Amino acid sequence: MTLANKSNAPEEQQTYCLAQAYMLWCLGDWAALDKMSSKITAESETELILYIIAAQYQLGNFDEAKQLLHSLQLDKHNKVIAAKLLISGVFNSLAKANACTFNHNSAEQNFSLALTCALPQTISQALINARANEQLAQLGLPRLVDDIKPSSFKPDALHHFTKSSQYFSHEPSLQVALAEYHQLNEQYDRAIVHWQNVSGLLNTDTPQIFYDRLKDAYKSVKSFPQGNIEQETLRGDIDKHRLLSEIHNYLQPEFYFEIGVQTGKSLSLAKCEALGIDPMPILGFELPATAKVITSSSDSFFKKQSDLLLKKSIDLCFIDGMHLFEYALRDFINVEKYAQPHSLIVIDDISPGHPDQAKRERCTRAWTGDVWKVKTILEKYRPDLFMLAIDAYPTGLLLITALNPENTTLDDNYQSIVDEYIEIDSVPNDVLARDNSISGKSEKIKREVECLQMLRTKKAASIEIKKELTDLVQSM
Repeated sequence: MTLANKSNAPEEQQTYCLAQAYMLWCLGDWAALDKMSSKITAESETELILYIIAAQYQLGNFDEAKQLLHSLQLDKHNKVIAAKLLISGVFNSLAKANACTFNHNSAEQNFSLALTCALPQTISQALINARANEQLAQLGLPRLVDDIKPSSFKPDALHHFTKSSQYFSHEPSLQVALAEYHQLNEQYDRAIVHWQNVSGLLNTDTPQIFYDRLKDAYKSVKSFPQGNIEQETLRGDIDKHRLLSEIHNYLQPEFYFEIGVQTGKSLSLAKCEALGIDPMPILGFELPATAKVITSSSDSFFKKQSDLLLKKSIDLCFIDGMHLFEYALRDFINVEKYAQPHSLIVIDDISPGHPDQAKRERCTRAWTGDVWKVKTILEKYRPDLFMLAIDAYPTGLLLITALNPENTTLDDNYQSIVDEYIEIDSVPNDVLARDNSISGKSEKIKREVECLQMLRTKKAASIEIKKELTDLVQSM
């Protein structure tokens, strides 16, 4: 949109238009404010045009708003006004996202910030209520006052949230809103992606209710959209569950611990006392009487229940939880605290078959996330460990032992490690090719695990365990 060339409007008319725009902006009647763009002339006050631009951003008319904004020659004063209005729009969008997820306190706070950050004077509660009422009415949500008539504008919720998430993708409330939108519209595969995004953003602070909603989506989803043949590539010369069963037979653990139970297929392999943790188990396999499942995220479990329920030494642990490296890393850190040097930890999903399978936001049916980073992190920060990567079907396994519960290197450097690896998007070629993995049918696995069982009986120290197993690998 460009400025029209018309004759000078009377000063009174300019003042009236500006006052009207100010009132509509305070209320948040974006549709009515946008209609005032037809009244813009070459003599229109810049502040009036800035209010209209702010409305266009709220309506999702980004291209039109940008064009109008770029047509202005802003002095220092108006640049400040423009910045305040744009920041105000951010708070207004966040308030609406919070309102859609019934987070009323955060919604009210953001509606208040949307006004106070742009207006110089003290804002009355009545004005904040008026803004909130209008915005909620536009979204079709209950209003605080029933006799206020909303404007006719009703935005496309999906369009609004999708556009907003392009600019505020790290705002959990927007991801929750998108998840609920897709879930209500029975688009469960998309809902799952956004619920997983919520967990990725909130990490240890993810409440159980979000996992419950994710579980509902998993129970309802038929399948994820499938990529092309190359994107869905899977490989391995032995099924992971078959290999896990063999490890149970070789190691003869007395206590088995599992993070990420899902259907219970891997937990059902345990022949000893076993404990599985999962915030959303969907059991489809019969479990032995010695196995128990606790509905809890692993983070919550280690905060509240681990001291009571992990009194026995963990002989074997399988980590197959959230497919984000920081989750798997936290799980390893927490498990090691309750382990012995001889304990064997197995981590799933370390070998994606295609770069798209390793993306943090799921876009393929086969999804490993970026768990592959855990092996790289352990190699760099914990060279004292013994690790063996296995070419298991479908997405590889990592065996780890020679543990040291007293080692705090990972814990002490956790945040810096996450900051270091979070931005890494590309998967190294050697990870995709599984260059450093051994065959799942290799005799080495049996020999290594049986040797570990013998070292458990001897109560060998971590250093001895690593040396014995390393020597054994090199001799074969």
